[in-house]
Amino acid sequence: MRILVATTMYPNKYRPFSGIFIQKHISILHKNFGIESFLATGGGSNNSILLIIKKYFVLWCQIIWNLTTKNVSLIHAHFSYPTGFFAWIGKFISGKIFIITIHGSDIHSHKNRNFIAQYLNRIVLHSSDHIIAVSHELKNAITESFCVSEEKISVIDMGVDSTIFFPNNNIPKKEIFTLLFVGRLSEVKGFDVLLDAFEILSKNNSSSIKCIVIGDGDQQSHYKKCVKSRMLTDNVIFMGSQNQTRISEWMNQSHLVVIPSRKEGFGLVAIEALACGTPVICSDVGGLKEIVENGKNGFLFPVEHIDELVERIERFIKNPETILSHNCVQSVKQFDVLEKVKQIYSVYSNMVSV
Repeated sequence: MRILVATTMYPNKYRPFSGIFIQKHISILHKNFGIESFLATGGGSNNSILLIIKKYFVLWCQIIWNLTTKNVSLIHAHFSYPTGFFAWIGKFISGKIFIITIHGSDIHSHKNRNFIAQYLNRIVLHSSDHIIAVSHELKNAITESFCVSEEKISVIDMGVDSTIFFPNNNIPKKEIFTLLFVGRLSEVKGFDVLLDAFEILSKNNSSSIKCIVIGDGDQQSHYKKCVKSRMLTDNVIFMGSQNQTRISEWMNQSHLVVIPSRKEGFGLVAIEALACGTPVICSDVGGLKEIVENGKNGFLFPVEHIDELVERIERFIKNPETILSHNCVQSVKQFDVLEKVKQIYSVYSNMVSV
């Protein structure tokens, strides 16, 4: 079987760690199931409007080139809009089977788009042959907001690579209590919420506490200025983007991973942290509610409720033994990436045989 994968969320020279789980899926599909994949990624930067336009123009050319020169069985696009729109045109021209994976922002940001973008997004969702949602919350949002039949949607998350994310006994926890944030430094990921909470924690706790920040984004400079103005530069450390091995090391060294997102399609960072045996405190949004269970592998707090985030963190600082590392690991056993790719392959096989 040959597939065309259309996604702008894929490692490139501008964003070397973007969409690395998609790259992993493609590798497993080839190794375990013999599937040959062709890529349309655009390969560009988001640093200006002109570069974004260029990226999607290249993406479109790559889609058409692969559809006309390769004998592909189906098109698999990641995100319904705008990537899915270009892939849908490819389906319209070629008649190939068209599958979309919905990651969250393509649904959550729908109402914030202009009328034309909303219309095109709705067309793509209804014209697809099958939809993969990365959480049950997203599946419900698609069926309720877009009137798409439940039978057309499978729930398959990204999965965690247990060869990278696991409890590493050779990496001890930091002596100073350490919080870890991993994600885009953008408004939707809520680092400002964690920063407000951290400022309170620093004042409330006589012992030292640190926050390690992994990631970059459009708000990075702003957040760094906030940290400096609050005189927290010694305790809030920006590490920039890191590869998965380094992220796993930091997850093993940290005492808590905090995910203060305002919106979240699934919550892959939570799965990765728990697979390392590190508890997670996160906002009660999206797929995070399907991952974290209060008192078992972490704690949930209401989105943007800084005082409650502070309370959850302080509770854990005082009683860290209440959440066992073993329980964290066991809680995400069902998210193994090999099983998730097997489910994707089953979707491919069922669609091609129809």
